[in-house]
Amino acid sequence: MMEPLVEEDSDIQIGIKNQSYKMIKDFIFESLCPFMKDFLDEKNANSSYFGSLPFYIDERLYVVGYIALQEDSMLDVEEIYRLGSISGLDNKGHPFTGAKNSAYMKRFYDNHVYDRWADETYYVVTDYTFSCMTKSQGELTYMLANQMFGQYYYSFLLFYYYRIALMKLTYDQRKLHKGIKGIDVDNFIMQITEFSAKIYNTEINSRLAGKEISNYVRKVLDIDKLFTQVNKTLNDLYKNEERMTSKKHNYLLQILTVYTVISGIYGMNLVIHNWEGKIAWDKFSHYTIFEYIALFVALSGIIISTGMAIQAVRSYIRAKKRSGKNYL
Repeated sequence: MMEPLVEEDSDIQIGIKNQSYKMIKDFIFESLCPFMKDFLDEKNANSSYFGSLPFYIDERLYVVGYIALQEDSMLDVEEIYRLGSISGLDNKGHPFTGAKNSAYMKRFYDNHVYDRWADETYYVVTDYTFSCMTKSQGELTYMLANQMFGQYYYSFLLFYYYRIALMKLTYDQRKLHKGIKGIDVDNFIMQITEFSAKIYNTEINSRLAGKEISNYVRKVLDIDKLFTQVNKTLNDLYKNEERMTSKKHNYLLQILTVYTVISGIYGMNLVIHNWEGKIAWDKFSHYTIFEYIALFVALSGIIISTGMAIQAVRSYIRAKKRSGKNYL
């Protein structure tokens, strides 16, 4: 947590060397990465988070870690659970577990732990951490570290980006259903289409172990569930757009039919001779009811046709701009 928000978390501290911190942001910006202060917006220095993601859990950080242990270390389900829940020590300095039910911890192990190389190396993926814990020695230790902060790290970052992008689309979808201004249906459809066609890729690691670990990441981050929901939204939007377009075409056809029928009946020639050359304005006051109808049909037809032409040009220009725009 960037900072404790409830009373039960107020005693949590993180220690490094001779320093201890109650707020993770102080630990990061004062001890771990003090150089990052030069790149932060000082106007928001007192804020609990940096940036604005209203659809995301902004008070927590995700931990990517690698722990190398002694060769004779004992690794059991409880210790692996402690790693997955990022549990440290209690006030008396004893290991804190956060659970007592061994069956519960075993279910956690089955859903979140990749143990292909047990009991030497374990990979743990949860909502809070993606970590590797190993008892391997020598060159293998460095190779695993390079993998963890190399291909596995960047694969995880890509999946985490997928999660943020999909949650943003889900958040925009809710705003769209609520009728909040500023959400354009066409732009929203383009965002989903661009993400699905250009960005989203299920196979981001070609190695067997990398694929299997990636499956754990996708499962824990709910990537497939979010993607399915967004795709369903896209299908619903297409159906709704087709329905709305069909209604517009029906209304337009009705209007054009009315104008065609009236124009066919009157021939638009009852008053057209008065428009030749110099317009005879004085004759307008002597028109019959049918001549007024013909005049109204003629003038309104010209105005409506001009408006439709302008709207068509504007729609074409907007479509060209959207085709060259990156949405994500």
